[in-house]
Amino acid sequence: MLKDNLVLLRKQRNLKQSDVAKVLNLSITAISKYERGEAEPDIQSLIKLSKFYHVSIDYLVDNAPSEKTLSELKVDIYELKHEDSIALLRNMLDLIANQTKK
Repeated sequence: MLKDNLVLLRKQRNLKQSDVAKVLNLSITAISKYERGEAEPDIQSLIKLSKFYHVSIDYLVDNAPSEKTLSELKVDIYELKHEDSIALLRNMLDLIANQTKK
């Protein structure tokens, strides 16, 4: 749910509601209400939240997000074969390169 995803994303970054409100030029009350599920952000606020947290709007509002954050990906590098390690690193570098082009 949106409220749960907002809380999770904020806490993963060790931010306070006031930090998010200040950066996005929203009120602390609005952020608090979004996180408690008492209000829904308008589309402009949803876009701001999406860009701020570097996730899609779909990720924010979906009950079962299909995207995974890096912290959710659990790969034991030590158990990978050398070729698989190289392939994993290349994929990660490609993802980073694609993000910086946007």
